[in-house]
Amino acid sequence: MIKQLLLFLSFVLTLSYSHKVTGQWDYLLSIPEYYYNNIGLTELQNGYVASIGWRGIPPYGYFAEDYYLSVVDTGGQEVFTKIFAEELFILKVLPADSGMYVVGFQEIDSLDNREVYVSKIDYDNQIVWESTYGHFDLGKPIEALVFPDQKIGLFFTEKNPIDDGVDSICFKQLSPDGTTLSVVTVEASGEFDAYRSIALAEDGNLLVTGDLNDSLYLQKIDLEGSEIWKKVFFDSWGFKGRKVTTTQDGKIIVMGWILNGSGLGGGALHKTALLKTDSEGDLLWQHQYLAGASTSAYDFCETDDGGFVMIGDFDNDDFGGEGIFKLKTNSEGEEEWKKRTEDLEQLEQFNEGVSFLDARNIIQTKDGNLVMATNVRVVNPPIVGKSLYLLKTAIDCGGTIGTADLKNPPIVSNITLSPIPASSLLTIEVVLTTKTRLSIEIINSAGQITNTIRTNERLAKGIHHFKTDVSGMQSGYYQLRVCTPTESQIKSFIKTD
Repeated sequence: MIKQLLLFLSFVLTLSYSHKVTGQWDYLLSIPEYYYNNIGLTELQNGYVASIGWRGIPPYGYFAEDYYLSVVDTGGQEVFTKIFAEELFILKVLPADSGMYVVGFQEIDSLDNREVYVSKIDYDNQIVWESTYGHFDLGKPIEALVFPDQKIGLFFTEKNPIDDGVDSICFKQLSPDGTTLSVVTVEASGEFDAYRSIALAEDGNLLVTGDLNDSLYLQKIDLEGSEIWKKVFFDSWGFKGRKVTTTQDGKIIVMGWILNGSGLGGGALHKTALLKTDSEGDLLWQHQYLAGASTSAYDFCETDDGGFVMIGDFDNDDFGGEGIFKLKTNSEGEEEWKKRTEDLEQLEQFNEGVSFLDARNIIQTKDGNLVMATNVRVVNPPIVGKSLYLLKTAIDCGGTIGTADLKNPPIVSNITLSPIPASSLLTIEVVLTTKTRLSIEIINSAGQITNTIRTNERLAKGIHHFKTDVSGMQSGYYQLRVCTPTESQIKSFIKTD
C-alpha cells in the first residue's frame, strides 16, 4: 500500500521545469523525498535528450527503489518520464530509429537469478518490443552499443545457471526487432578484473577497456570474439579504465582514474587521466588532471575543435570542501580551462534554487552545444531528496559551470496550444518579450516538417495568435517548433481523428 501511495504521489508532486534562452536550457526533475541518481545520457536521432537513472526513498536514499527514463525535447521541455517496474534495473539508453533502446537486467527471483533485458521504446513512451537474453553475473557490467545498421551489440559476463563457478564473457548481436543474430564467447588473454566500456572501432570491430591487475587494458576484438591486439598501460599505477571511444581523426581515446595516494580515512584518492592511441593501440599522448586532492571524472566527450570536455567530482579530503568540476582540453589533451565548485554553499550562486551535488554524464549535441547531467539539491523552495538536473550550454562558456546564461529572459516566454489533443483546428498562442522575426512549423515523429505556419514574419512585442488546420495530418505525436533568429522552442501535442 505504501509503495502504491508513493507511486501516486510521484505523479502528483513531480516538479519539472525548463528554462530556454538563446539555444540553451535547463531541466529539473524532482519528487519530494526521492533521491535521483543519474547514470546515463544520450542524444536521440530526432535531437531529443534521454536520461536514465535510479531513485531511492528515505530512510535509505542510497538504495534503488526503481529506475526512470526521462526524455526532453530540443527546447528542454519534458516529453515523458517513465518509471520501470521494480524488477527491472535499467543501465543504458541508446538511440534507435524512431525511439530508443534501453538495456539492463530483470530480476527473476530472490536466488541471484537475473537476465539481461532490452526493450525498444518509441517517442510516445510506448514499448515496441522487449525481451531477455540470458543469465549474467551481477558483479560484472552490462555494456551495449548500436551499429550503423541499427543492430544492437550486448557485451556481458554470462552466468551458468547450472554450474555457479563457470562464467564466460559473451558478445551477442541483436537485430533491430530484438531477434538474436549471433552469440560468441570473447577470447580473453589473462584474468580480467573488470571491463568498463566498449565502443565501435573505425573498421567495424570492437574496442574494450577496463582494469587488469590494477592497470588499464585496451583491447581490440573482432565480431567473432577473437582478440586482434591488446595493450596494457601504467602497470602498477593503479589505473582504472572507465570509457573508450574513437575520435574525429580516427584515433582512440580512453579516460580513466589513477591512484593518487590515500586520504585521511584510508580511502583511495584519484587523478583523472586521458590517453590517446593510434588505431593499433600505440600510445600518442597521455595527461593527468587534478581539481582537488581526489579528482574522479565520470564522463567526457569530444568537441568540434578536437578537444575534450570532462565532468566529475572532486574531494579535498577534509581540507576545504567537495563538489563538481568541468574541465576542457585542446586536441593534444592539454588543459585549457577548469572550473570547480568550491563548496555547497557557494554552489547556490550558480543557479537560483539548486545546489550541485555530483556530475555524472556529458554529451555534445548535434547543434554543437553540451548537455550535462547532474544531481542537485533543490534549496529554493527547499525539497528533501536529490533531483535530476540537465543543463544545456555552449562549449565556450568561459570555463564557468554554465548556468549564468540561463538568467537572461527568453524572447519567446510562453507557447500555448489548444485544444489538446487536436483533431481539426489548432490554435497557437505565442508571447514575445521583444519584437522579432518568427517562424512556426509542425514536425512529425520522424523529424519531417508537415506544416509551415509562419516563415520569418516580423512581429511586435506581446501576445500573438495563429490558427492552422491539422485535419489532414495522420493521428500521432507531433511537435510545434517556434524559432526566432537566436532561439528555438518546441511544444508537443497529439493529433487525433
